[in-house]
Amino acid sequence: MTIAWDVPGLPFTLSPSSDEAWTIDKATATVTARAAAHSDIFIDPGSDNQLGSESMLNAATLLGVPPTTATGASCASSSN
Repeated sequence: MTIAWDVPGLPFTLSPSSDEAWTIDKATATVTARAAAHSDIFIDPGSDNQLGSESMLNAATLLGVPPTTATGASCASSSN
């Protein structure tokens, strides 16, 4: 089952890879992510070498498809 989230001011819904990683505060229209340890967006605050970590390709994602604008649609049709 796909989860669809609405963010105030954003004209399309977002789908999180994990709903535990994301928080949406509708009152302030703020989206916050929490990185799990050893994920691609985690940086150990106690480490001096932040570039030495290995990519795990497991970062939390929040994806959406923006609507097609009237300008974008007319540009696409005029190129045919």
